[in-house]
Amino acid sequence: MAIGMLVVVAEVDRAQRMGRAEQRIVCKLPDGDSTEAEIVRQVLDQIELLQRTSHAQIHSDRTSFDDSVRHWRYATGTRVDEEPGDVLDEYEGRVAPALMEKMQIGLVEAITNSLHHAYQAGRLDNCREFRERRWWMFTHELDGMLQVIVCDLGIGISRSLPMKWDRNILKKIRNFFRFLPPDLASIKTALVLGETSTEETNRGKGMHQIWNALHESDVGGVVIMSGSSHLAYDAEEAETAEGNYDTSLLGTLISWKVSVSDAARESDGGNCD
Repeated sequence: MAIGMLVVVAEVDRAQRMGRAEQRIVCKLPDGDSTEAEIVRQVLDQIELLQRTSHAQIHSDRTSFDDSVRHWRYATGTRVDEEPGDVLDEYEGRVAPALMEKMQIGLVEAITNSLHHAYQAGRLDNCREFRERRWWMFTHELDGMLQVIVCDLGIGISRSLPMKWDRNILKKIRNFFRFLPPDLASIKTALVLGETSTEETNRGKGMHQIWNALHESDVGGVVIMSGSSHLAYDAEEAETAEGNYDTSLLGTLISWKVSVSDAARESDGGNCD
């Protein structure tokens, strides 16, 4: 649900930013004063979509919102020097130090990759060029778990890999995944390349850092979506899942969830367990 909502927020934000004139989007909300109707309004207000869909902003303090709503945070930006990794700073000392370090590195490098490569060509959505190299993010903490979701609306991993890597190298690695759908093969190829690019900057390591960090944990998980495919890992079950969709995301999204715990218990030795 949250993954889909971030994509909606990103698409609406992109559409309004690229419009030559002010864009008006209309959204019909549930009628009545029910709890469900109020929560829908709170969700849209929390993620800054309520006013964008032609509705009045809720003027009450957001800390009074329903528990299912008020823990979500939304951020967007166009530059790495906006310090996207800082959104995780408030969790330092409550997430295992080694895991936090990998997440910080992974988040910054994932966004760096997005800004450097995701917008180097048209998006193939029949819209005029969007000149902003923008990223969108949700963070959420509840019941001892921290979730981070970040996406771009760029060209996707499959089209960006040839812009960053020698085609002979790509061909050799992709040969291992030749029986997979193209976008899924590209996600797996990018993870392999991340393993081999330790001496090079901004070459696909962000996604690799996050993926490996969750493999070193026994709770949480990670999902990578690009184009029409996804690859996921459930740390608690130690299981990998993959799949393909009928339509393309027309971008790349990474979502991961980790345990948040007391510093006293997690700082001993910097372990990720």
